Amino acid sequence: DGFVFRVQVAYHREPQVLRESLTPEGLLVVRDNQAAQALELATVHGPLLTSTLHGVQQQHPCFGTVCRLAKRWLGAQLLADDLREDAADLLVGFLRFLRLLSSFDWRNSPLV
Repeated sequence: DGFVFRVQVAYHREPQVLRESLTPEGLLVVRDNQAAQALELATVHGPLLTSTLHGVQQQHPCFGTVCRLAKRWLGAQLLADDLREDAADLLVGFLRFLRLLSSFDWRNSPLV
């Protein structure tokens, strides 16, 4: 009967700190690892993608409806478990881009 909010606090250097380690000689070594990649995806790239998709939704109000329809279709084809929601949203945007490429009059007007 109420609202539930989730707050995630992120420190922008935390993925870099996870990559750093000290050798027995006291040298700082930077190695990429799975924990740093997962944290960077969740705290840097995820919010950036969400913000970008929100901008597309603001420019094209039907984008959200089309994304929901595409996700519902993927679920009906039993493909929803194989694709993340973000991937389905990006797929809708990519299909829109492909349609632009296929239907644009390239000979008579440049795309600027």
